[in-house]
Amino acid sequence: MNVSAYNQQVRGILCAAAAVVMFATGTRASMADRRTPVVEAVEKVVPSVVNIGTEEMVRRVYSDPRARFRADFYDLLVSDMLQLPPTPGYGIRHSLGSGVIVNRNGYILTNYHVTERASLIRVMLSDEEIYEGTFIAGDEVNDLALIKINAGRPLPAATFAEDDDLLLGETVISIGNPFGLAQTVTVGVLSSKNREARHEGQVLYRDILQTDAAVNPGSSGGPLVNVNGDVIGINVAVHQEGQNIGFAVPIKRARALLNRWLTPKMARKLWFGFDMQQSLESIEVVDIDTNSVAYAQGIRDGDRVAAFEGQPVTDLMHINQALLEQDPAVPVRLRFDLGDGMSRDLSLYLEKVPEPSGTDLAHERLGIVFSERGGENDPNQFRACIAIEEVDEESPAARAALEPGMLITSINNLEVKTAQDVGMALAKVQSGDPVNLQVVSLFKRGTLMVARTSNLQLTAN
Repeated sequence: MNVSAYNQQVRGILCAAAAVVMFATGTRASMADRRTPVVEAVEKVVPSVVNIGTEEMVRRVYSDPRARFRADFYDLLVSDMLQLPPTPGYGIRHSLGSGVIVNRNGYILTNYHVTERASLIRVMLSDEEIYEGTFIAGDEVNDLALIKINAGRPLPAATFAEDDDLLLGETVISIGNPFGLAQTVTVGVLSSKNREARHEGQVLYRDILQTDAAVNPGSSGGPLVNVNGDVIGINVAVHQEGQNIGFAVPIKRARALLNRWLTPKMARKLWFGFDMQQSLESIEVVDIDTNSVAYAQGIRDGDRVAAFEGQPVTDLMHINQALLEQDPAVPVRLRFDLGDGMSRDLSLYLEKVPEPSGTDLAHERLGIVFSERGGENDPNQFRACIAIEEVDEESPAARAALEPGMLITSINNLEVKTAQDVGMALAKVQSGDPVNLQVVSLFKRGTLMVARTSNLQLTAN
């Protein structure tokens, strides 16, 4: 081989090697380029998204027109998803929707319309572990509910965006389990911030978010997140007559409900002797017990909680999350803003909430005797509720046509399943005050359990 031929061969080898290096380098660069904000947001949120199913569907019949139309709308979605006609029983172990973990102790936020149909809630985590879920609280108007599982280990919880941190046209991501297809990701933009969703002329949801990210049956209850991986809404429905139109309850409303549900008072029956309420950018003391240590130290309704364990706070959810794990034997340092430039530092212990007698209050104010078990209509076979055992003649309950065997699921918008819950719901009710009840009558139709739901307002004795 002459020198010229040798040099050409060497150049060829070097060029081929360079091409391999360029190809490999280019591949690595493209992989790095592919890690977009969407990819990183999905990686952050997916572990907190769950699949929610049930072993028995409960068909609901409503007296309230808006609730009835909402139920019909969801029945249509479920029928399409399960490929079943709208009226027969739905069988067992079907995927109904999605949820998102909001606290590492197993608290999960989902849609109310998902949980209310479940006689037995099953939750599958992103690692495919399955647990039985317990209904904790729900809000029918906002279509949100809180359930809990006991996984025996800390779970990955999603983070929330600020209440009004929304930009029209920004990239948003929907994650859920449409048609039972676990951990499905769709991407779109935020199309509107204050939309109404209607079905056959009836308003189903007000002031909700609209997106063109696909929201299909089974995605209900899953999170809608921004590119930071922060939850901005909870998916609720898809517009059946349009293309690429989905809706989500804004996180502002979800946070407000969680500030009621995820409190030590609700979850652990513990408190400092007062309740706390989010007000704009402050946290205020409300309903302080005059026998509490805080009251004796000069704290009053309207005073602001300015610091928690030495750190300034303006988000009640942050405090409640910490108190869910607080050891009652360890004091908590709080700073109160008393107004006029005055403040007070106190170390307070979580104490048991005084338990008003729900049995006595229900009988005195409403004329109802509750039973922990409902016989044939056993509430443990339904969901959070308490059964009516007796109704006094000429009582508010009798005038409202309530009867033994009916189930009460909420009193004054507080879910009830024990006499203690009833006591908390009626603790501040005085004679002549309105009392709002959600009443369920259960009956069988063939193989299907039917639940007729009514919202009633009684006047307390």
